[in-house]
Amino acid sequence: MCTYYHATNKDFRVGERFSINMFDGTMSSYHAGLTEKKKKVNEIFDRWRPNNVLSRIKCIYLFDNLCHCKHYAKSEKYKHIYKVLSEEKVFGPFPLVLLNTFYKNHKRQIIREYWNPTKEWKFVEYLASSFIVVKEESLGIISNMDIEVDRDLANRLFSTQHDNRSFI
Repeated sequence: MCTYYHATNKDFRVGERFSINMFDGTMSSYHAGLTEKKKKVNEIFDRWRPNNVLSRIKCIYLFDNLCHCKHYAKSEKYKHIYKVLSEEKVFGPFPLVLLNTFYKNHKRQIIREYWNPTKEWKFVEYLASSFIVVKEESLGIISNMDIEVDRDLANRLFSTQHDNRSFI
C-alpha cells in the first residue's frame, strides 16, 4: 500500500474509506461539475485510455506529492487535503498539465503522452477506485515550480507539431 494525497471539499474522518462505488450514476461528482468543454476533454481521453485503466469520468484523483496536491487544491479552491492509502491498484502517473494542453490544442499526441508518458513529467496525478483516510494535512503555504516546468515541456512538445484532427 502506497501513500497518496487527495484534495476535496468533502469532510472525512481518519480511518474512513471512500470509494467510486459511493458515487451516484456513472460519473464522479468532480466530472459532473465540470464545464461541458472540460467534460468533453475527459470523455475524449477516456476513449483512448489503455485497457484495464480506470475511467477519468468515474475515478478518484490522487497525488504522490503533497506540494503538488496543495497547489492543485488551491487552484481548484478545495478546503481539505487528506493523506490516504489505497488498498487497490492505483493507475499512473499521468501528467496533469496535458489535460489543459489538450483543452487548448487538440492533438492526439497529447492523449498518447498522457496515458503512456515518455518524458520526465514532474506534476502527475493518479487514478484510484478507493482510499482510506490516514490524516488531514494543512493547506499551508506552497511554493512549487514543477507545474511551470511541465507547462514549458508541454508547450515545447506540442505547440509546433501539426495535427489537423480536431476532437472537440
